[in-house]
Amino acid sequence: MPRQLVFIDESGDPGFDIAHGASSYFVIAVVIFNSMDAVNSMITGIEDLKRELNIHDELKFSKASHENRLKYIETINKYTFFSKIIVVNKNIITSHDLRNKPRLFYNFILKQVLTHSPILEAKVILDGKGNKHFRDELKSYLKRENDNKIKDFSLKDSKKDCLVQVADTIASAIAWGYKNNNPIYEKSFNKNKIHIWEFK
Repeated sequence: MPRQLVFIDESGDPGFDIAHGASSYFVIAVVIFNSMDAVNSMITGIEDLKRELNIHDELKFSKASHENRLKYIETINKYTFFSKIIVVNKNIITSHDLRNKPRLFYNFILKQVLTHSPILEAKVILDGKGNKHFRDELKSYLKRENDNKIKDFSLKDSKKDCLVQVADTIASAIAWGYKNNNPIYEKSFNKNKIHIWEFK
């Protein structure tokens, strides 16, 4: 059995053509639960919130009103978890390979945040976007580079997994703050439950 359940999602894209629409920041949130009780408690709380807000699909940060975003963060704060968030300002990346190979950039940044996250023998659940070749490549990379941290690995559709949605919300909220130079959502999180690492 895994010691932890870890959910991961990102905000932004791994491209560097910012002048033609690529994001200026790339953010990955790693959300860590140390017990199934903590997992089940948050699932119950989120489902209660969705009923209160009359939301039948995923509760997605990018589509939510400001008021609902704050309610969602308030709900998340009630439960036991820890999140490590890596924020990458793409303007500081000078490596030619990282700037020109999106898969390499994504894998490198994901490895960095996992390496610096307090996880051990975890089951990692990642948003399952991308084609099969990319998923298989990423799975192999993570197991090879983090075998002492990752016991199991799977990909899930974020629309069907509310805890992947939590990772999406945290990543999106932090990225929104950096993009808009406004930390209103960042400040709404319990500061003891999130740790933001500005990659240098």
